[in-house]
Amino acid sequence: MAQPDRSVRVITLDGLAATGKSALATLLGNKLEWNILYSGLLYRYIAFCALREGNAAEIDRLNPSWLSDLASISQSTYEGQNQIWVNGENYTETLQQEKVARMASILAQRQSLREDMIAIQRQYKQAPGLVAEGRDMASVIFPEAVCKVFLHASVAVRAQRRYKQLIMSGNNVKIADIEHSIEKRDHSDKTRTECALRAKGAVVISTDNLSLEQTMQAILGHLA
Repeated sequence: MAQPDRSVRVITLDGLAATGKSALATLLGNKLEWNILYSGLLYRYIAFCALREGNAAEIDRLNPSWLSDLASISQSTYEGQNQIWVNGENYTETLQQEKVARMASILAQRQSLREDMIAIQRQYKQAPGLVAEGRDMASVIFPEAVCKVFLHASVAVRAQRRYKQLIMSGNNVKIADIEHSIEKRDHSDKTRTECALRAKGAVVISTDNLSLEQTMQAILGHLA
């Protein structure tokens, strides 16, 4: 097996749904001027494509026509709001839909699809560095990471964060439904056998009572 390239440093942010991984990855990436991998958005884009094409039940491998888009997904902040871009096109509302999130969670359990995604995700590791967020960033995708972080937060806090995000995006949702959805996704993630959510050596940070800035500073302290 080829040894991982250690010339480019990587910070991994793993954790369950809505623990603040994406927002924190954006903050860290901008602070360090490093590249950012939002692995959850890659699976959401696959879910969107599968739903659009009406064959979600059959998807277990990557469609070659998606590869260019998957390698281009990024996120930015405009007037305090996160914006999701795919090949320069705004996909914010599309990829934040709950039906897309639910399908992404289902597709992410398909091992052959996850294996196809490994190479795509590793393409994001480019100089000067990478902040990678997801479920198996430290355990599977970037085991050579110089700083491995596992984010934790209660269901209630995560549901409230997700609720605010969806409301601000114009979605009509109930917080009880979001809590139920998060609990289902937690169960799915925790019972997945092919990877460990919390990698060996990862630093555990509870974000319940920390701001994004405070969490970022804690991570930078471990990076130094």
